[in-house]
Amino acid sequence: MRFEDIKKVGIVGGGQMGGGIGQVFATYGYDVTLRDINEEAIARGKSITFEGRFGLKRGFERGKMTQEQYDWATNHYRYTTNLEDLADVDLIVEAVPEDLALKQVVTDRFSLTGRGFAWREVLPSEKRSPLPEITITR
Repeated sequence: MRFEDIKKVGIVGGGQMGGGIGQVFATYGYDVTLRDINEEAIARGKSITFEGRFGLKRGFERGKMTQEQYDWATNHYRYTTNLEDLADVDLIVEAVPEDLALKQVVTDRFSLTGRGFAWREVLPSEKRSPLPEITITR
């Protein structure tokens, strides 16, 4: 897959890191679907992404993005608790907390086909993870 083929991005984990990654993708014209574990976590993620210190609204107010970028980002950023809502994305970004068992579940779920999912890519978001990739992917 070439990067220019990516149109839709799915993010698993909507905290500070996942929300920020999604915000950047949405600002630059990608459709973003962010998945988190429950509605409370989604509400926190929305607050960070849209209203936070480095959120979309503040970025627009400070001139960091155009009106067109702001409008696109706010209209093409979806939240879900349902993993199946990520089925049509081109790229999955893993941004869950640094918990080995949780990362193994996410990696297993998204990197293998034949489990009801057929994602093409899984991209770990944290380069400096204390958990070695070989351990995460088993």
